[in-house]
Amino acid sequence: MMQQKDGKVIIRLAQPQDADNIVKLQLDSIKTLSAKDYSPSQLQALLDSKSCPRPWDETILVAEIDRQIAGFASLLKGLNVIGAVFVHPNFVRRGIGTKLLKSVEQKAIRNKIKILWVCSSLNAHGFYLANGYKTIQKVNIRHDFLVPVPCIQMKKSLADSICKEQKIELLYKLFTGFVVIILLICIFF
Repeated sequence: MMQQKDGKVIIRLAQPQDADNIVKLQLDSIKTLSAKDYSPSQLQALLDSKSCPRPWDETILVAEIDRQIAGFASLLKGLNVIGAVFVHPNFVRRGIGTKLLKSVEQKAIRNKIKILWVCSSLNAHGFYLANGYKTIQKVNIRHDFLVPVPCIQMKKSLADSICKEQKIELLYKLFTGFVVIILLICIFF
């Protein structure tokens, strides 16, 4: 299980018993944070499409504060696509979304993913830009084939991060080899 502590925030893998809390958090977040960017019919389409538990063909990470889920993010399994990054309205502007996004990116890097894609809501566009994502194009997604909901397709190259990780791993191996050589010299001389 992947865990990361940073003050009071713990990032961990979601468990099946988290499903209802994740759905509620996502709905609360959409109602509150997306309301200014979408019409009532678009907002309702978003809410309707997100009212069921997420499929488990995603790697879902949750952020906890004092054992309460404050946010979640997902990476679609086998794909280079972010499925979601949501923070509960009571916990916005505390760096939780960024911590979740960085955790998803690290998971992608470990899976040798070089480019990560996301279909951003209008209200999250600035968040992704601030985290190094580039705008590709505006698109409309249709929930239940009725109401078009505008979103922004974005991507980020992780290749530099993969190269940095590989360089660190190589330096570690070189250092370890150097230490072994020094020990052998000390033993035999």
